[in-house]
Amino acid sequence: MKARELQKYLGTPRAVHAKEGFICIASAYINNLVSLNVDTGHLSYALGGRPKDTELEKICKGLESLTKEQRNYFWNGSDEISKPITLYYADDQGDIKTAITDSLDFPNVTDDGILIYSNTHFESEKELLDYEINNAKLAIKWLNQSVSEKYKALMESRKLLSDHKYKIYKLELSLIEVIENAK
Repeated sequence: MKARELQKYLGTPRAVHAKEGFICIASAYINNLVSLNVDTGHLSYALGGRPKDTELEKICKGLESLTKEQRNYFWNGSDEISKPITLYYADDQGDIKTAITDSLDFPNVTDDGILIYSNTHFESEKELLDYEINNAKLAIKWLNQSVSEKYKALMESRKLLSDHKYKIYKLELSLIEVIENAK
């Protein structure tokens, strides 16, 4: 995505980036504060309705005014970076990839419009690997604990189910006795 070019076109210092078929405008806390669907041109504001902030309203109007051709132009391309900085990141399968940017300051984006975070993109492959290995180990620890807790809850539920089935069995036997004795 030509995020920097669109950022200039919109006249905003806010980070413009690509995310799952949407052109997004980020704030310091919300990565998709304003989102524009590239295919439909539908605009949404993460906080609902329309923004009251004049800067954001100007951005919204600028995005809404983009034609389908303009949306495709910005979406299907990459920014030209004069002094590229190579960054490393890993996908969900653990494959190491590289990206190009022009600054390590946040918020920023790669040349193809992906928002950069301090825990997603790294200056060296070693930094990336150290972070990702630690993060994956923490996830495994948490998931193992979660599985143990769920297994314990399952066993408790199975016991309760068995207890209730036995209770019904005893009560139905008692009911049969009461009916037989009443005859």
